[in-house]
Amino acid sequence: MSPLLQAPPAPGIDSTPILGSIERLASERHRGVTFVSARGRRVVPYADLVERVRRVASALRSRGLHPGDAVVVVLPDPEEAIAAILGAMAAGVAPAPIYPPTGLEAMPVFLRHLAHLLERSGARRVIAAARLMPFLGAVPQPV
Repeated sequence: MSPLLQAPPAPGIDSTPILGSIERLASERHRGVTFVSARGRRVVPYADLVERVRRVASALRSRGLHPGDAVVVVLPDPEEAIAAILGAMAAGVAPAPIYPPTGLEAMPVFLRHLAHLLERSGARRVIAAARLMPFLGAVPQPV
């Protein structure tokens, strides 16, 4: 086991679960998460992020995922990826994120890696960008 995982808890670390902390931010409309990309800078208010997290959690549950299940997340957009990862956590589902291929030439390696991740994680569902769906073939049902 990694020494990092065996380290004693540091004093002053808040032990409040992350999702409880996120829920407390739901009323925040003037502060948020800043995303910077080639398209520019965008601030997503915490209230909007919390709403997205709730929608993802609800969608996962309505599609038959239960606490302890895993879901693979394949989203190139950081804003979508964060909402999906936190939404999975809110549903009690373990997110297994993987970055999508950057071009068609990388697709075969990506699909082999995805198959390995699906097998190892036991994930029955995949959250993927719409543009990737035609390439996913025989992976478990997309969300």
